[in-house]
Amino acid sequence: MTQVNERRAVATHNTKVGICSRVTAAVGGISRGGEQSMDMDRVAASVWGLVGLAAILAFAIFWNRRLRTARRIDDLLEEYFQGRMPVGQLGQRARAIASGKFFGGPTFLALAASAFQRATDVKRAKQASSKEEEELVRLLGDLKRELGVPDRYKFEGRPGRE
Repeated sequence: MTQVNERRAVATHNTKVGICSRVTAAVGGISRGGEQSMDMDRVAASVWGLVGLAAILAFAIFWNRRLRTARRIDDLLEEYFQGRMPVGQLGQRARAIASGKFFGGPTFLALAASAFQRATDVKRAKQASSKEEEELVRLLGDLKRELGVPDRYKFEGRPGRE
């Protein structure tokens, strides 16, 4: 009987060791999987952070180009309204700086109106004659024809707009 008891003890011991080793392996696998999961989370967070940084950088570049274009166009308009540049040359140089979409938009209209108003204010400060003011209005009309500046107050043929 001792032999049977001995076999049972060995079998019980092996079973306990086997179960313990399987549990340890399973727990170890879970902990390794958890570490891998944390690593994947870090990688995903890093990738999303880089995507966000790239989006911010792209927006900053876009905005900087837009401001630089507006500044250059504003300088051209200032020269034009001071009478130092003909309308044909203004049109060529402006088209080289900006796209056609820019000229039809509100930014260009605001720049043109602002440059016109500054020129008018300078002429009025010097007690300019009405002939000089008429010249500025003529320059604004030439600018509208050359670059297609929209007339925002024009009747558009829609009901309710007068």
